[in-house]
Amino acid sequence: MDKEVKDMEVFENLQFEGEIFFKLQEAEREAQLTGQRYSSQDVLQAMKITILKANIPHSLDS
Repeated sequence: MDKEVKDMEVFENLQFEGEIFFKLQEAEREAQLTGQRYSSQDVLQAMKITILKANIPHSLDS
């Protein structure tokens, strides 16, 4: 694999990890401001509804 391509993949992975970390920090701050919590089932159901409304192809029919 070309070094430049590998460097770009490393950069993209680091950028992605940074975005995840930022979103987790943001969620933690938001969680401190409210007592409202959602179960994983609540979140999955909301995702399914959003996907169905948007007519996005998916594989969440389990």
